[in-house]
Amino acid sequence: MDESGVADPVGEESGERDQLRRITRAHQRLHAATEQVSSAFATLQGLHQIDLEALLAVMNAEQAGSPLTPGQLGAAVRLSSAATTGLIDRLERAGHLERRRDDTDRRRVHLHYADASMRVAEQFFGPLGRISSELLARYTPEERELITGYLDAAADGMAAHAHALQEHGDD
Repeated sequence: MDESGVADPVGEESGERDQLRRITRAHQRLHAATEQVSSAFATLQGLHQIDLEALLAVMNAEQAGSPLTPGQLGAAVRLSSAATTGLIDRLERAGHLERRRDDTDRRRVHLHYADASMRVAEQFFGPLGRISSELLARYTPEERELITGYLDAAADGMAAHAHALQEHGDD
């Protein structure tokens, strides 16, 4: 494995190796830039990193059509029940999220991204959506499918690796 983290299998041509290194470096640069944008947003909103992780988890679950319960949020951000309650209380007081009772089971509570907070996020992150749209317009639909496939596989691989690291840390 070289300094960029690219495996160096025997017999692989140097051109392919160089291409894999360039892809890995580009991926690392994208990740670092994403972290910088997230950090800037968190700072401007007076949020801690865990707050931002929680809000993203709530927003993503809600957009997928299955809002999180407090317990599911705690599992997603790896916090105890008590710490999750404190986190939710803090984010609710700040107007970032809301607790809503389930329509079919009033005992169950779901977490939702607050409308006002969503507008702030859209104003901040909206330009990134436009940048992405402009960049993706350069590619054919087939190429965009390849890009989507790579990004989905990379995200799945990262999530699996994170899970393995967490499992190892629990030993």
